[in-house]
Amino acid sequence: MLVGIALGILVVEAAYRSGTSVTAKLAKEQKRKVFVLPHEIGNKYGVGTNRLIKNGATLVCSTKEIIEEFDFLEYKNLNKKVEKEVECNLINIKNKDQREIYKIIFNGANTVTDIYAKSNKSINEINNILLMLEIEGNIEKVAGGYKCV
Repeated sequence: MLVGIALGILVVEAAYRSGTSVTAKLAKEQKRKVFVLPHEIGNKYGVGTNRLIKNGATLVCSTKEIIEEFDFLEYKNLNKKVEKEVECNLINIKNKDQREIYKIIFNGANTVTDIYAKSNKSINEINNILLMLEIEGNIEKVAGGYKCV
């Protein structure tokens, strides 16, 4: 079992009697953290997960919540490092409109439609700005949209 070398486990689904439930029990016995995604009450694959939560497992809804449980991972410091990198990139972007679109992409809007919804620019303006950001190496086109480099 991998429980012996893991810091913790994340349970996504577990029937009432399942291998996942056994693994979670072993993790708890070995003083490992047990994280659980909540599940629909009526679903047979959620009975075990909900029981684990009821018995003291940590309910989580994002990976961020798991990372924050382990101090040595320093999620906050990692986040600050990323913010500093973004600030450095923004200093290199002289055009005000390009900076605005770059920030919007960094904050999670990655499609032209998402960017349009969060800016006051036309689709044509956005496409021109995206092209310039891409040419200058500040963003790159990926499946489903754009990402900051």
